[in-house]
Amino acid sequence: MKKYFILPLSLFILFLSCSCTEDNNAPVTDNISDKIQPVSSLSAVPTEKENQLCISWKNPNDNDLLKVEISYSTNVKNTTKASPNPILVNAEKGSESLIYIDLPYYSTYTVSAIAINKAGLKSAAVTTTATPLKPEDPDHPTPVFLQRADILMSSLIKRYLLGPRDVWKGKWPNPTGYWDGDAVVWGQGGGFSGYVALREASLGIEEYESKYTGTFDDRMLKSINQFLIRDTRNNVLGYSVYPASGNDRFFDDNVWIGLDMADLYMQTKKTGYLNYAKIVWKLLQTGRDNTLGGDGIYWQELPQKSNTKNTCSTAPAAVLATKLYLATGEGEYLEDAKKLYAWVKKMLQDPADYLYWDNIGPGENDQYSISKAKYTYNSGQPMQAACLLYKITRDPQYLTDAQNIARSFYSRWFTPFTSYATSESFRIPNPGEHMWFMAIAFRGFVELYKIDGDRTYIDNFEKTMTHAWLSDCRNSNTNLLNYNDLRGGITMTEWEIIHEGACVEILARLASLERDGL
Repeated sequence: MKKYFILPLSLFILFLSCSCTEDNNAPVTDNISDKIQPVSSLSAVPTEKENQLCISWKNPNDNDLLKVEISYSTNVKNTTKASPNPILVNAEKGSESLIYIDLPYYSTYTVSAIAINKAGLKSAAVTTTATPLKPEDPDHPTPVFLQRADILMSSLIKRYLLGPRDVWKGKWPNPTGYWDGDAVVWGQGGGFSGYVALREASLGIEEYESKYTGTFDDRMLKSINQFLIRDTRNNVLGYSVYPASGNDRFFDDNVWIGLDMADLYMQTKKTGYLNYAKIVWKLLQTGRDNTLGGDGIYWQELPQKSNTKNTCSTAPAAVLATKLYLATGEGEYLEDAKKLYAWVKKMLQDPADYLYWDNIGPGENDQYSISKAKYTYNSGQPMQAACLLYKITRDPQYLTDAQNIARSFYSRWFTPFTSYATSESFRIPNPGEHMWFMAIAFRGFVELYKIDGDRTYIDNFEKTMTHAWLSDCRNSNTNLLNYNDLRGGITMTEWEIIHEGACVEILARLASLERDGL
């Protein structure tokens, strides 16, 4: 609930009449101040509702005041519903404001208020502490999507994590092909990403946290690191297609694993994970040069560099750089993130719809040649990079970029659908869309939702996965999902780990939102 104070009509008319006497021919100048005063009289008091605080304050008397940012923090972890954090409130100069915030659990909270002017400049923070009404009988049910992600992951472990190497098989039930049917590193990464997302979703829920941390951490790390090879051809460490020197190696295969390692570091604060993320970052730097527009990362490293620089290697590298900056505070990572993002936007974004082309390479007469195929993950990763850069810099252009991508993505790659399992109407990913690509893209939508609070896209992913789980899209014997068409109604005879791992990842990210009340 929000309350706003309204100026009397007479004052508004007086203001209007005064405005009309001004010289309309006078030049317009930008006189936004380079400083802004903080809010005053900040108060936080409990309401009669459990785990809720009433926050009030007085806005500074500043003509350039735009918004006030309210945030809350505590050292305790739990799993119930909460208001977005931080919350941006429209502000009028000199007025008093009041909002109610639902907190995630019972604890003593530090509440902070920061005034923001039209240039994005922030004031000093004003803080206060408060404790909400304590629940008499707290009840924290397990998130539904966590249960589903766990069921699917358990099926994958049983059917795919097999053999003497204890790595993921490429497909089930007939894992055939080179290296005894074990998946190449891309497929290994798909299973690994599912585990990382599920691990995060399990935190704070003892039954699941104990299952996906500890010894399972060790098992997963040992499994993926069998592919970490110092190749004799260039003496550089990286994740190879198969775990032996002399095999192909791709920059994009590596960056997905680097992102997961960065996420594991943020979950655990174990420096080993951060070191693996840095190994990937070091490898990626060998794929950058000044050709083809001045930056960007090639697609393939070994046996020789490809002649194209790709969105799928460059955009996630920008995401990795932001994560390394957030993990270390080292400014060089942030500068690299900005540079890589700027390059991929300039060289590979379609200005007509804000979506991204696949790659750029050399053309005739010293011109560039652009492959204009569009894939979901190639737009989802710039969206995530833009969101993370916005969170760090608060430059509104990054948020605008992300929102533009999201709108076009939703229009191009989702189609209207009415679920026969839930009777709900919504938009579902187009039949035949690459499931792993969609999971990578979903990361961008999650980051965007945490910023702008628009749940449109998340709702449709949520309803899609609910339908998939409750319909014949889910195999009743194995719990595997028929990812080729999430509407159901199709028959599949084999299932690939890359796509089933992607399904786990999406379910797990939805579970994290559900756990956090988002």
